[in-house]
Amino acid sequence: MSTAVSRSASRPLAILLSFVLAIAGLLVVPSPASAAPGDVTGGSASWGVDAAWRAMFSSPTMRSATGGASIASGDMPTWPVTTGSSWDAASGSGTVQLAGAVRLGYLTGAPIPGSTSGNYVYLNNPTISISGSTGTISAQSAGSSHELNPELPMAGLATRTIATLDLSGMTPTEVDGTLTWPAVPVAIAAGGTEILASYASADDLSATKRAVGSALDPITFSITREAPLTATTTSLTVSPVGGAVAGDDVTLTAEVAPSIDGTVQFRSGPDALGAPVTVVAGVASLTVDTLATATHSLAAVFTPADAGYAGSASAAVDFPVVATAPTRGAAWGLSTYLNSANFGRPNPSPANFVAPAGFDPATRVSTWGSPTVVSNADGTVTLNFSGATLNHAGTGGNWLRLADLSATLDAQGNGVVSAVVSYGTVPGTPPSIPYDASTAVTVRGPERVDLVTLSGNAVSPVAAPGGSTWSGLTGLWDADFLAFLAGGDGAAAWGYASTVTNTGAADRKPAPPHVHPPERADLRAVRDGRRVGSLHVPELGELRPPQPVGRELRRPDDVRRVNPRDDVHLGRHGRQPESHDHGLLPGFVAQPRWDGRQLAPPRRPPGDRRRVGRRRRLGSRLLRDRARHAPEHPVQRLHRGHRAWSGARRCRDADGQRRRADLGARRGDPRGSAGPVG
Repeated sequence: MSTAVSRSASRPLAILLSFVLAIAGLLVVPSPASAAPGDVTGGSASWGVDAAWRAMFSSPTMRSATGGASIASGDMPTWPVTTGSSWDAASGSGTVQLAGAVRLGYLTGAPIPGSTSGNYVYLNNPTISISGSTGTISAQSAGSSHELNPELPMAGLATRTIATLDLSGMTPTEVDGTLTWPAVPVAIAAGGTEILASYASADDLSATKRAVGSALDPITFSITREAPLTATTTSLTVSPVGGAVAGDDVTLTAEVAPSIDGTVQFRSGPDALGAPVTVVAGVASLTVDTLATATHSLAAVFTPADAGYAGSASAAVDFPVVATAPTRGAAWGLSTYLNSANFGRPNPSPANFVAPAGFDPATRVSTWGSPTVVSNADGTVTLNFSGATLNHAGTGGNWLRLADLSATLDAQGNGVVSAVVSYGTVPGTPPSIPYDASTAVTVRGPERVDLVTLSGNAVSPVAAPGGSTWSGLTGLWDADFLAFLAGGDGAAAWGYASTVTNTGAADRKPAPPHVHPPERADLRAVRDGRRVGSLHVPELGELRPPQPVGRELRRPDDVRRVNPRDDVHLGRHGRQPESHDHGLLPGFVAQPRWDGRQLAPPRRPPGDRRRVGRRRRLGSRLLRDRARHAPEHPVQRLHRGHRAWSGARRCRDADGQRRRADLGARRGDPRGSAGPVG
């Protein structure tokens, strides 16, 4: 369920490309699995301490039990399990808290254990502690043996570890949720020797001190547990990824597994964000726009509606909120040489920029704006920016314009940066020639040219407030850009072409552009290295890569006109295309394979010996004359091949190759028959 809360400049030797991608993404942080052991609700422990001691003091007046403890059958002390007990089956550890007091023996005078003499041992609220194969028994205890042994003075009331347990090789039995440890071996500990003397017999009046580790009676104890709770996990998703700008919507989405009913309370640190949100189909979400400028520790706490499930909380997500949104667009200074303010260089001319392009005089960086994102069929994305910049040198009037910057990148940050490039001059008298658009002469362009080639990178975008930062991408000037500036096709080179190089001084090499695509462009597939089939951009709708039409694509310069009357093109390899009005990419035509039959002249029926008209004979003679004096036309070659093929088809014997050659010679082909052309 979703709810919302409404608001009341140094340059590297090689290019270092940083793309700040303001995108809508997802950051998912799962919570650790929560353990849900069952609570201990009951149980008991039976321990006679020492059978010989009990035999000496067997009279009912020489033993007592209070506070919930009892002496079963008049002989065996028993304590009930009380609150504070726990058991973790996974680690085999726990605490069994018992309630009540038991005295074995007699008191002299007032019945105050620990301050009254007599022959007794006193145990109050014993605790059994278990850790794997070992354990202990401790209690508030006291004891006296009439000080018959100087080593055994009367022990005052204190909490002591009385005995140790040997649980090695023992596995508790479980029946209906009750675990029982039967007859666990017990040995006296140092604290027990202070309160429990030893007598050789009932008639012995000489008390001796027990040795640590000597055996006592075994103990049997049990615990009863509630049915264990089913664990749940909660994961938190925060969008946009990496942070946001103050006042922007931030969506928190919690996913609970297994999918059960309950509520999720979203929090920023100790503060609740809105009211608890009902979980529907395992999901609860909340959109807020009130997060202040700071780094927030966001979390989701799930409370189940079913008492048989344990609650859970997600891990905290550190989410920064910044005061100012990053600029959308591309920023680039081309190179240190081209973005300088030195006299005599082609420096940026902001007055002649075309919006939304701009210029920052402090950093000497030009910008392009209005970004869009397009997904390509090969798994790359193309980031497009609008605007045009102009660099102009007043000393000679040379100018260079870059419009509509574009960057095509793959998942590793490799690709190309391009722009629509043109250059020229402005007539005037050096050394101070102002740029005048009305008199400016374009020498070459405009033409889209690859400016910089990025290669050797293995960098993914890193989340940042308002988007992601793509940095550390290296590359060099593209060969197409260098060739374009060098001139060609009758155009002179740009006057400063020598200052754009990959092998010269560091200031002639490309500087790092910074690109800020739209805030909601989804580039997760690029970050994950997956193929992109289509990409949703809110400004443009659903964009899908173009699908090829036809079986082959060729450029127009690979096409020859066969017949001026026919709208048919013939490729270099003897293939006739179909009609190419299929909405293909500009500059391309469809070129399916051709079987060589469609342009062949019609054959006469067998036995038709009608004379061929004068026009036909004249046409044949013209073809032969052209064959002698000019390069053979493709149609002529096809006709010649057809004639040879038509004659040769009647030769079926083993030396058909020879007869086919002879037949071609008899028909007046000065070159002889070369066989059919395919």
